[in-house]
Amino acid sequence: MKQVSTMLHGSIAHALNHRTDAVEYAQTFGRGLNKADTDTFVGMYVNQLTLDYGVRGRAALERFFGEAYDKKLIPKKVQVEFV
Repeated sequence: MKQVSTMLHGSIAHALNHRTDAVEYAQTFGRGLNKADTDTFVGMYVNQLTLDYGVRGRAALERFFGEAYDKKLIPKKVQVEFV
């Protein structure tokens, strides 16, 4: 898990440091979305929080899975683990 996490972190950091290239690459999957809208879309999901969502993000994930269980959207409680 640590190795995969490190690789993903490096990939995301590279994309953030080379945003123009990353947006151009993402456009190949955008089904005709123009560059400005692709940039906006990518920015919603690839940003500094993607690299480290911190205490607030971890709490959000724990709450997300807790509420999903409480509402019977998932069959069992999820013990969230962070790498």
